[in-house]
Amino acid sequence: MTTAKDTRGTKALIIQSAIEVLKTFGTEGLTMRKVAAAAQLSLGNLQYHYPNKIVLLSGLAEHYFGVCERLLDAYSPRPGDRRQQLRAMVMYHLDHVEHITDMCRIFREMWALATRDDALHEQLMAYYRVTFEKLTGLIEAMGVPRKPARDVAGLFIPFFEGYSITVHAGLQSRPRTVRMLVQMTESIIDGG
Repeated sequence: MTTAKDTRGTKALIIQSAIEVLKTFGTEGLTMRKVAAAAQLSLGNLQYHYPNKIVLLSGLAEHYFGVCERLLDAYSPRPGDRRQQLRAMVMYHLDHVEHITDMCRIFREMWALATRDDALHEQLMAYYRVTFEKLTGLIEAMGVPRKPARDVAGLFIPFFEGYSITVHAGLQSRPRTVRMLVQMTESIIDGG
C-alpha cells in the first residue's frame, strides 16, 4: 500500500531528477523517459505521479515557486532606519538569487514555456501576485505607505528576475547595485 509519505518522496525524487535533466538538456531535451531514467523509475511509475510533460512542468514550477516563497517568508526585517532596512532586504534577496542559480536557470526555461502554455502562464501570474503582495507587506512594515510600497515591490520583482539572469556577468559590484537600487527605491518612496 502506497502512503502519502511514499508519494511525496517519489514526487520529490521526480522533481529533483527533472531539475537535473533540465540543467543538462534544457526544456527541449526534457522528456518523460529521461526523467524516469534519471529517477530510476519506470515510465509508468513516473506517469502515475505526473501523467505528461505539462503536468511535470507545472510540478517543477510549483517546486520553484515554493522555494522562492519560503525564502521570502524567511526574511525578517532588520532593525534600523528605512535605508538600512531596504539595504538589508535587497542584500538578502540578491544573496539568495546567487545561491539558487540552478533554480533561476530552470525558472527561465519555465517562463519561456509559459508563453506557450496557458495553465503554466496562469501559475506564473499567480506566483507573481503572491510575491507582489508579500513584498509589499515587507516594505509597508518599514513604515512605507501602501502606494509607494506597491510601487517598490513592482520594481523589485522584475529587477530580481533580471538580476538572476545577469548575476554572473560581473556587470558591476553587488554593493554598487544595492546602493543604486536603494537610492532609486527611496526616491520612489519619497515621491521623487
